[in-house]
Amino acid sequence: MTEVIEVVDSTVAYASLTVAIPLIPFYLRVITALPRTKSTAKAVYMIYQVGGVIDIVCLFNTILQILAQKGLLPATLLVEGTPRMIMALIYSTRIGQLCTVFLISLNRVIAVRAPTQYHRVFGSPWSVPCLAAIQFAPSIFYFAYFVVTSDSTWAPFGNRGHSITASFHITRPLDISCIVIQLFFTMSNTVFYCIIIASLRKNTKVLETKEMRIEPDTRKSRQERNFSNMAVIVCSFDFLYLAYMVLLAICDVPKAIQLTLFNLLSIIVGSAAPCLLFAFSSTVRSNLAFSWRRNAVKTSTTMGDSRDTVIIGQPIINRILADHSAMIAFLVATLAALLPSSILCLDPEVDMNAEQIIKYWKYPFEEYATQTDDGYVLTLFRMKHGRETDGSPPGPPFLLAHGLGASAEHWLMNPPESSPAFILADAGFDVWLINFRGAKNSKKHVKFKPESSAFWNFCWDQMAEYDLPATVDTVRRVTGARKVYYVGHSQGTTVLFGKLARQPEFASKIARFFALAPITTARHMRGPMTALYFIHSILQNSNDHFGAMEMVLPTQYLAGILSRWVCPYARFGLACESFISVQGGHSGIGVFNQSRTPVYFSHYPGSSSLRNFAHWGQMVWRDATSMYDHGSAQKNQIHYNQSSPPTYDFTAIRNVSIHLFYSLNDNVATADDVEKEMIGKQLGKDVEAINVPGYSHNDFIAGMTLKRVIMDRIIKVIRKEDTSSEGYDKYPKKKKKNESFEFISKHGSLSLHISYSLPAENAVKAERSEGTVWKTRVPVLQQNLKRVFQANE
Repeated sequence: MTEVIEVVDSTVAYASLTVAIPLIPFYLRVITALPRTKSTAKAVYMIYQVGGVIDIVCLFNTILQILAQKGLLPATLLVEGTPRMIMALIYSTRIGQLCTVFLISLNRVIAVRAPTQYHRVFGSPWSVPCLAAIQFAPSIFYFAYFVVTSDSTWAPFGNRGHSITASFHITRPLDISCIVIQLFFTMSNTVFYCIIIASLRKNTKVLETKEMRIEPDTRKSRQERNFSNMAVIVCSFDFLYLAYMVLLAICDVPKAIQLTLFNLLSIIVGSAAPCLLFAFSSTVRSNLAFSWRRNAVKTSTTMGDSRDTVIIGQPIINRILADHSAMIAFLVATLAALLPSSILCLDPEVDMNAEQIIKYWKYPFEEYATQTDDGYVLTLFRMKHGRETDGSPPGPPFLLAHGLGASAEHWLMNPPESSPAFILADAGFDVWLINFRGAKNSKKHVKFKPESSAFWNFCWDQMAEYDLPATVDTVRRVTGARKVYYVGHSQGTTVLFGKLARQPEFASKIARFFALAPITTARHMRGPMTALYFIHSILQNSNDHFGAMEMVLPTQYLAGILSRWVCPYARFGLACESFISVQGGHSGIGVFNQSRTPVYFSHYPGSSSLRNFAHWGQMVWRDATSMYDHGSAQKNQIHYNQSSPPTYDFTAIRNVSIHLFYSLNDNVATADDVEKEMIGKQLGKDVEAINVPGYSHNDFIAGMTLKRVIMDRIIKVIRKEDTSSEGYDKYPKKKKKNESFEFISKHGSLSLHISYSLPAENAVKAERSEGTVWKTRVPVLQQNLKRVFQANE
């Protein structure tokens, strides 16, 4: 039985692939050559064009799904965001196809049953925008919804393939509404085509017009029967697909059968409509044939109760067709030129997780799990020492805490010479990397699964209350240290500030607090994050009415595409840098490492809970920083025993040394918030505040000069107070006189991948008489090289 299923699955997959690939260029030709008329048929032609665009997207999506299923999809596309995007396209294009068939069937029903009303529906001025809205609106809405909320992932399928798997949340109203909409359109289409078939059988002459008499067995009659047959087949597939979704919702289907049925049905349903339309529709075939003719052709066509005469000119004269053809040719040529370079330049660290990155650079790696009091299981990564060790015991422990939508990987995105975690490890410290709840490495709970709403019912209040004590106590227990040095970035600083404000006695466990891009208030925040000011109420209402959920930024998939296909190409380095700078601010000269943008984008942005983003929106909206506002006095009374959420009193923080690192260029942790609010009102002037020039928000964890301007200061402070950490610095202060280093890319241009220590396996070593030459993979612009050398000396 298994062999039969495999044969059927392979037959359907490869047959659909064989048909879909050549069908796409034909569809492109048809939708660009569809005639424009001034009669009632204009709206109908628009339906065909929009439906053609939806079918093209559906065919592309089906091809990606088949390639992944058969193990033919490139490894660079087998990333976290791809199944989410494919699943969103499956649902949205399916609804778009149903809407298209609905409008076509409605057109035929009105023409058959109420020809006198045909012009009012399809010929009025408002018909085109209204019909376009009916076609596009549901697809766009559900595409955005499933991109944000879908939990689709890759699952092994067959010998070497991958299939998309996702959980259907029957508790989510929008998930249920998706089935309801599909069921509505499927039932409507079935009813409409039953009416059409009955009318055709009763009297096929109802389609006659005054200008043109059509006999029962002529072309128009056959065309109507073809459309009806096509509709019956498509509606049958729709009912099968709906039955499959209902089956998953009410039954526990084995994983292998579930994936096989899903692949078969999604491939058949996705490719059936365009294939049948092309096979049965003489209108589509005639437009394709006319678009290739060299001379003008005069043709007549009937739509509903009208008869239109259309002149299709020579393709080279047809401006619309020529423009579209030129655009398609340009895109194909551009991809053909950029794709090989992007593949050759792809940094091996793209898509590596923390364990892979640490082992890649030859550092020791350990993983620990700790459970919070409310049941979350957090993952901790540890580097006991640097790449070189003399066997001495580890130095004092450092705990590094990431920011909003980030993870432990954000401390490891650069080479060892400019990554905070590696710098501290090479200096001899015991480095621990925390993953707060909801981060990609900490999606576990003793009771709840990540797919459940209860799992995502948290914000940074709970990180401060539960995550910090659990992780700090774990580090102290394993290392035997009485206190822990804490380095936080962005939200990682907010969490500790909040904990110290609510429980000042927690300071007894913190040796020193190094706050990079610190945030206790968001009054002067700039950039895209301020959009939370306008949408925080929407996020809060969504969290209250639809239940807590994971919020994955739509830019995550875009960032994944950029990291693989755009940013590795040197000429687009500035564009990728600008994409990052939009949120965090612009970097100064010699700070941002363009050659690492593919690695940055592969880890940016991450996800968090919808409630956490709503909490940040409340911080932007209000002057004071308080705990999460549940939206009403009654709910706040239940959670806090008071009608309003408690305010964080940062003036209560004491008995801990705090070092603030901020910058005027930072759009998120702004200098005004640090100087006017934190130093001026909240923390007082006893803290050490260092203004780092030219640093954006993300440069505090990935800046090229980070070691010299930040980390060396931190290490110096620790060594002054803790003599046990002396002698841990393994960095060579100067190059040996008999060595010469030259940085050359495979394309002959200089690289900004500066390293005074040995590169990893991605370097190609070549011996020359004058010294050692290291050839790195990623080319970048040359003009900043001199400044970078000066900044790193």
